[in-house]
Amino acid sequence: MLRIKLVVGIFALILLGSLSVRADDAATTQPSKSEAREVSGKVPSPYSKLTLTDEQKSQIIDIHQKANAEVRATEKKEDADITALLTDDQKSQLKKMDDDRKAEQKAKRAEKKKANGDSSDKKDSQ
Repeated sequence: MLRIKLVVGIFALILLGSLSVRADDAATTQPSKSEAREVSGKVPSPYSKLTLTDEQKSQIIDIHQKANAEVRATEKKEDADITALLTDDQKSQLKKMDDDRKAEQKAKRAEKKKANGDSSDKKDSQ
C-alpha cells in the first residue's frame, strides 16, 4: 500500500511539474502554432483540407477556439488543485525545477542564436 502511495505521489509531482511548465511557457513564450492559428482565425487541420463554406469555416473556428479555451481552463484548475496538495517544501522544489528549466531554455536559445549568427557571418565572408 505504501508503495502505491509513493508511486502515485511521484506521478503527481511529475504531472504538476509538466503542468506548471506549460502554464509558465504560455505566459512567457511566443504562441504555439495552434494558438497562432486561433489568433489568425484559420481552420485547423485536417478540416482545412476540405472544401468548406464560409459559414462552416466560421463555425469550425469558433468550436476549436472554445475547445482550446476549455482545455486551458481545465489544465489551470488541475494545476491549482494539485499545487494545493503539496507541502511548502515540495512547492519550493517544484519552483527550483521550473527555474532550472527556464535557465536551460534561455541558454539553449542564446546558443542557437549565436550559432545562427555565426553561420550568417560565414556566408558573408565567402
